[in-house]
Amino acid sequence: MSLWKRIRPVALAIAGGVFLAPAASADDFDLAAAREVYLHECFKCHGKIEADVALSRENLLQPAVALPYGPTLLGVYGRPAGTIEDFKYSRAFEEKAPEIVWTGEMLDKWLAGTQDVIQGTVMFYKQKNADIRATVIAYLKATTEMAKNK
Repeated sequence: MSLWKRIRPVALAIAGGVFLAPAASADDFDLAAAREVYLHECFKCHGKIEADVALSRENLLQPAVALPYGPTLLGVYGRPAGTIEDFKYSRAFEEKAPEIVWTGEMLDKWLAGTQDVIQGTVMFYKQKNADIRATVIAYLKATTEMAKNK
């Protein structure tokens, strides 16, 4: 069974509530299914959300290997863009970053087309499927809240 067929019910269930829910938690949806979407869409450049066994504060979003591409997404939801210390952002990104906070709406725009948001950024990603974007955003929001609450 394809990944999309397995996570589609989860994606559809949370797609409508990502921007409306004041504070979604990991209990509001199937975290394991959302993790699979994250791993499929984001892992190669940004690293794993959790260690192989435990979803704990220490293990959230720790890269499995030293990845040379994107910054960690640990705590990204609600964070101002371009604020990871020691990460070398592109000039185009650095110029626009002061205008950006990673809200659900901004993350949705970003995932729908990075070059549409910041022309010339190093990240080239375009996810046309709104349900997949919503699942990734809900997962980032939930893991950000988990990290804050631990």
